[in-house]
This record gives sequence, C-alpha cells and structure tokens, in this order.
Amino acid sequence: MKVVIRKDILRKIIVVLPIILCAFILVLSVRGKYGNPSIGELSTPEWQTHGPLELSPDRGRYALLYSVIEDKSIYFSVDIARFAKPDLGYKNGNYVSLFAPGVTLLLVPGYILGKYIGISQVGAFLVISLIALFNFVLIVKICEKLGIKKSIATLCAFAFLFATPAFSYAVTIYQHHVTS
Repeated sequence: MKVVIRKDILRKIIVVLPIILCAFILVLSVRGKYGNPSIGELSTPEWQTHGPLELSPDRGRYALLYSVIEDKSIYFSVDIARFAKPDLGYKNGNYVSLFAPGVTLLLVPGYILGKYIGISQVGAFLVISLIALFNFVLIVKICEKLGIKKSIATLCAFAFLFATPAFSYAVTIYQHHVTS
C-alpha cells in the first residue's frame, strides 16, 4: 500500500514542525514547582535558593505580580518586601518594586491560569516562553520578507533562540523577549 502525501500538506508540516520543536524545548525548560505558594512559603529556601525563584530579578518581578494579584496593590506588605529584597524600594512609607510594572502586568493571565490549575509560578514563567516562541516565528517571517529561503530563515530563528543568550531570557522573568 502506497501512502501519498500532497505537497501542500507536506509544506504545512515543514512550516509547523520547527515551531512545535521550539515550543517543546521551551515548555520543557519552563521553571517552576507544583503548587500555589503563599508568601510565607515563597520566603523559604525551597522556593528561593533551591527553587524557581533563585534569581533576585525573578523574585522582584514575581513579588510585584503576587502583590498585584493577591493583595490587589502595587505596594508590598512587609512579608512580600522581605521576599523581594534586594530589589526593593521605599517610597512615601511603602515598600515598592524597583522594576517597571510592564512585564509583570503581562504575566497576570499566566499567573491566574496557572493558579487555577495549581502551578501559579509556572504559568507566569510560561508567558515569557510564549513570547520567545512568538519572536522565533517573527524572525522567520522577517527573514522571508528579506527574501531569505524558508530553511535558512528557520535556521536563523533557531540560532537566535538557542545559540545566543535569548534562551536564558526565555526561561526567566526578564523583559528581553517582550521588548525585542
């Protein structure tokens, strides 16, 4: 029995396959732990030193996200301030984040969806990975607009995402993929 695959279907598979591969790698690389930790739990070494929030920029942005969602405030409680240090400011009697809130506000849907299924911080980290995947597709499209063959354009996108520091920024809560 001979299997016949139409050329248009084959082309679509060739277009989608690199995106699926890239998404698979990014999803496997997303940082986080199971659970929706309280601020008391977040301050433990399990979540900071040995966990997904070991970097202070991640903690600072996540603290702002936690405060916005859970406390409905851009100002930090004392417990959140302890968690967020050293990226902490003090303004008019309130503890505040040193980071601009733009990236944090983009993470809100991921946090809420993640919280609903029991992995709030994974949902937050996943948003940045999805934006990195969008940048992968964007690079392919820009290269094609410049007249570069599809296969070379895809290689360029893979090189950008996995052979530069872009990958490390795709799995942390940084603004690099959002602003590129």
